[in-house]
Amino acid sequence: MRLLDTTTSGIPEMREFVGSEIPPYAILSHTWGSEEVTLQQLTATAAKAAELRKKAGFLKIQKTCELARSRDGLGYAWVDTCCIDKTSSAELTEAINAMYAWYRNADVCYVYLADLEPGTRDDLAQTLRNCRWFTRGWTLQELIAPLKVHFFDMEWNYRGDKDSLAELLESRTGIPERLLRSQSALSDYSVARRMSWAAMRETTRLEDKAYCLLGIFDVNMPLIYGEGMKAFDRLQTSILQTTSDLSIFAWTDDRVPCPQYAGALAESPRQFAGCGNINVSAQGTSIYGNFIITNKGIQLDTFLYAYPMDEEEDGRVTVRTALSLLCTLEGSMLQVYLRKIDGGLYARFRPDILVDGGAESLLREQRDNGDNPLSLETIILSRRLPPRFPLFMSNPVVPYRHSALSLELGALVLDNTVPVPRSHWDDHDGIFFAGNSISRAWCAFWLSGRVSWARGEINILVACFHWNRGQARVMFADLNRVNPVNLLLLWLQLDKVRFESSFEAEVLVLTVSPMKLEQEGGTAKLLLRQTGSRTPIAEASLSMGQEWRPAICITQQATVLQVNITEPSSKDVAEPVQGV
Repeated sequence: MRLLDTTTSGIPEMREFVGSEIPPYAILSHTWGSEEVTLQQLTATAAKAAELRKKAGFLKIQKTCELARSRDGLGYAWVDTCCIDKTSSAELTEAINAMYAWYRNADVCYVYLADLEPGTRDDLAQTLRNCRWFTRGWTLQELIAPLKVHFFDMEWNYRGDKDSLAELLESRTGIPERLLRSQSALSDYSVARRMSWAAMRETTRLEDKAYCLLGIFDVNMPLIYGEGMKAFDRLQTSILQTTSDLSIFAWTDDRVPCPQYAGALAESPRQFAGCGNINVSAQGTSIYGNFIITNKGIQLDTFLYAYPMDEEEDGRVTVRTALSLLCTLEGSMLQVYLRKIDGGLYARFRPDILVDGGAESLLREQRDNGDNPLSLETIILSRRLPPRFPLFMSNPVVPYRHSALSLELGALVLDNTVPVPRSHWDDHDGIFFAGNSISRAWCAFWLSGRVSWARGEINILVACFHWNRGQARVMFADLNRVNPVNLLLLWLQLDKVRFESSFEAEVLVLTVSPMKLEQEGGTAKLLLRQTGSRTPIAEASLSMGQEWRPAICITQQATVLQVNITEPSSKDVAEPVQGV
């Protein structure tokens, strides 16, 4: 670490220190101007000393050294313009990654406000908030990190310190007064809230919008100038590897018109502008905040909520999937809408809004009572939309489906339905879909419901195999006649079978269903009975066909399964027909 010797007369001499040898020092925070002094200029020959003294930047160096020596009795000072060799990319990377620590370890930080005119304490409330220093990205960490921060106006008059001005600084920056007074730590505040402090700050280079926040989130990463806002993407990825805080997904897109779909990560700190009051819930430290960065995106185990919306023109009921962020805003738990775009892969849906999930206590009560429509799943959030994602279409998800399978019910009023595997089930459209014709797709439904003429509950299994390859085969069974223990074991096992493992799933389903329907347009029928009874309560029929359904799939015809429940045509107690 290079430091300026404040006891040197004339042009300060530069000293270098390493590790524990670093002596107490003062540090300067300021906004850069057009006449800053570089390391090379400061260490040039004495013949150029007169030219150096004429630069406005040299006066800042000189005043910093004077204040350190006379005001605080410090023999060394650090100024970013001349204490870093910016011609060395390696040194610049090291310095930026260590910058927060350098400011935190300084004995005192002097903030020079070049556009703050001299005045009284009463004037400060208005004049201080208009200073350019509050609009710059790098000065955020320079305000938070040091324990002692002293403010000076354009004529180097002392105007107050961070502690005495904490209330005014909070109103201007959004940074809590407790943090400014060192009564709390940065880790006490959510990722989204910390991002909001940088939302309206600017940097000269795009990459510095990310690099200036490394210390705020206690992460390190290599610097790649020229990558643009990819740096902010890398910053968020680095944060995800060190935290379980899902508020990092609580950003919103305020563009008009706003794209209907987006990746899981924000494009800039500005999208966190509305997150200044977001707090992490006590649940935010649970195992469900574990993140794994994969080539597809961000993998996590989490709760997903399903919200039925209005019916579409074709009669379908749209269900929106929401991710609980385990953080609160004004007492309400926050969620964001997601949309499945591939097997287990989700994109952000309606990124212009945050969903009010209700009071935390209410959600906990609903979950404990089993009233909350949620599921615990392993999902992947796409960091960015796929490169060929057709944003110009009203529903860009549809072209990504190679094929789809839809289940339609007749008179059966469902009390419950369990689709497996969840990885390729789309709650939004109520269908299964496959992204290609290579995998041997399979799916199964456990349907529980009632009809008006039947006194007991109807439980049916519907399983379909290879429907994305044009070789669909269906299995159909009455679950009322299956031992409940065996049934539970079946579903526990099926839930672990991958979408592509059709043969393994088929073997499991065969343990309860000998029914097969292999021809399109064929029909399978079952006489449904209650357990222990040979008297049928209803007759179920299943048919399969192929239809063009552009609302759910435009590349191939959709496979459509239709289940109809009717009254038994006779009181025959014979065993069910084995299919057609």
